[in-house]
Amino acid sequence: MFCIGFRVDASNEIGMGHLMESISLAESLKKMTKCEIVFLTRYFRPSLDILEQHGYRTVVIRGKSEETEIAQIIQTIKKTKMKVLIVDLLNKKNGYFQKLKGLVKVLVVILDDDKHRKVPADIVVNFNIVQDKKFYQNLGSAETIYCIGPEYMPMPDYMHYEWKKNKIIPKKCKMIFVNQGGSDPFGLTAKIIRSLEILNLGQKIVVVVGPAVSPRLKKELLSLKPHLKNYYVFKWHPNQEEMHQIMKESDLAITAAGNTLYELSVFGVPSIVICHHKKHNAVAKKFAQRNAIINLGIGKNISNQTIANSVKKLLSDHEKRVMLSNNAKKITDGKGSERVSKIIICYLKTIIGE
Repeated sequence: MFCIGFRVDASNEIGMGHLMESISLAESLKKMTKCEIVFLTRYFRPSLDILEQHGYRTVVIRGKSEETEIAQIIQTIKKTKMKVLIVDLLNKKNGYFQKLKGLVKVLVVILDDDKHRKVPADIVVNFNIVQDKKFYQNLGSAETIYCIGPEYMPMPDYMHYEWKKNKIIPKKCKMIFVNQGGSDPFGLTAKIIRSLEILNLGQKIVVVVGPAVSPRLKKELLSLKPHLKNYYVFKWHPNQEEMHQIMKESDLAITAAGNTLYELSVFGVPSIVICHHKKHNAVAKKFAQRNAIINLGIGKNISNQTIANSVKKLLSDHEKRVMLSNNAKKITDGKGSERVSKIIICYLKTIIGE
């Protein structure tokens, strides 16, 4: 048995997406090979609770400097005799990865951004839909394997079985899913609810509030609840399987352009996207170019009336919802974790000769 390490963070600012995709990949790796998994992460109570629920060993990264962090990673590598290190961090430069390369048999870097660059790692995964595969094909880099595109997005293995199922789009929607990621850093959930209150809706509206939302936003949502005329069901901090069950049952979604959008695509849920920022908007534009979603743009620039009008229009257009569902399912098939796991294990066997 050998050790695989994950260096990943979660917070109110960056949300829970990186952590959840890392857990999905860890679960897939455990199915394919005998290994010990250890997570190296900065202190954030919700993420530590989730890792504990999954039974993973956790090393908390202390200190703010990169030098201190690297020293703790090296210490953990030596202590656990780690052979594979998987780094899933936001906004890290190549210098950071260069310091880690060579410390383990296999360095894997998971990215979700629109930057096209050569990365000093053995395996690089960038599942962002904005990425152009041709860039990496033209690098001529034999020492790095690049896994580019939404088909490599890590998610639970059971998602592929959900993808294979036919999504029935009813003429009349019964359930609307509302979510703005694990942390909703721009408070858009409340804005969406206020927008829906402009309409007289007969649908059940399930509002999913993630574990990393700020106390301020939670207080705002609780203050709204007694005054709502439409039928809302608030789900506070559901686990991943519960979240996916809600998606599966939904006939329409109002979502952001993070990991949840890719997951909704697997289920074929027609979606209206309200973006957090420019990077999200770039992702949503690519989805929209494939006629897989309705993109309204960046949340702070959208009026409540625009959101309400878009929801009303899509609810009344069954043909459009069917088209969105069919095209969404073409984005990814839910096998990302399996694909990446196979590549990691195959690469490791090649290196160590087993």
